[in-house]
Amino acid sequence: MRAIPCQGRGYPRPVREIRDQLFRLKTDRGGLVVEDLSFHNCTFDNCRLSLTNDPTQMSQVRRVSFTNCVNLVSAVGPAYLDEIHVDGFLSPSDLTIVWGALFRHVVLRGDIGSLKINTAIHDPHVTPERQREFDELREAHYAAIDWALDISQARTLTMEIRGIPASRMVLDPQTQVVVTRQRLHDLRQLDALPDLDDTTRFTLRMFVNGSQPDLVLVAPTRRAAKYRKPVLNSIAVLRDAGLTDPDIGATNQP
Repeated sequence: MRAIPCQGRGYPRPVREIRDQLFRLKTDRGGLVVEDLSFHNCTFDNCRLSLTNDPTQMSQVRRVSFTNCVNLVSAVGPAYLDEIHVDGFLSPSDLTIVWGALFRHVVLRGDIGSLKINTAIHDPHVTPERQREFDELREAHYAAIDWALDISQARTLTMEIRGIPASRMVLDPQTQVVVTRQRLHDLRQLDALPDLDDTTRFTLRMFVNGSQPDLVLVAPTRRAAKYRKPVLNSIAVLRDAGLTDPDIGATNQP
């Protein structure tokens, strides 16, 4: 590994570069601080970051980049993810799940595997009161920052995002759109659109019956055309019906 310059704000920081490494069975239960690292062609096998149920012990990852890395059944718990740049991160064997993390200036681009961002933390015994602490922390966090997550240049197999307001995201308007409760609030609106694909229709029905204020639909642009095109067609149908909000998620970065 070697030090490389970091083009950040203020004085340049030394960044430690790590290449072609296998990280296996590494577990962090919270309280870890990771800063100024650059991973290239690394594999993370059954690793765990910040699997804590204490909001005061959330690990912090700042100014870290990942290029052409691979995830094998690893997971991220409720951590602070700040100024993270990911360019290619595949998960060939499983879905990558992020549990209750807080994002600020995180960029995903290139080929990304299946990704799910949850609001819940990774603890099957968590009490409603403790989960509420994380929920309140998340709401305050996103109310105080300019943008959280940029997926406008990401090509994914699947992506499901919960808890990050669409107004704090940067999207590709052709393949990633925002549906708000103000525009879609009645199942009869969906019944009037016969050309929606089954997956999109199910997702939107769950949204209407739920409580989240908005939903980001992401087309699976890395999948084969027979899976990708129906979702893209559904996005076009929703846009033509006026059920997407083109002003949210449009170039929020400074």
